[in-house]
Amino acid sequence: MKKIDENSIQKVVISNQIKASIKVNSELLQFYWYMGQKIIEVQKEYKWGSKFLENLSKDLSR
Repeated sequence: MKKIDENSIQKVVISNQIKASIKVNSELLQFYWYMGQKIIEVQKEYKWGSKFLENLSKDLSR
């Protein structure tokens, strides 16, 4: 019967956790970039002082 090498299992787990974190961070970065672009597009339609960003902030906080 083979002995389980705990160190190698731990290395695999840690390696995959890092890979998952990198993928999640990449997806979040793309999402935030996309949302920023959309916000800027919509914001251009509003006049100065319309409180667009204040209202958007309230809407997203609900």
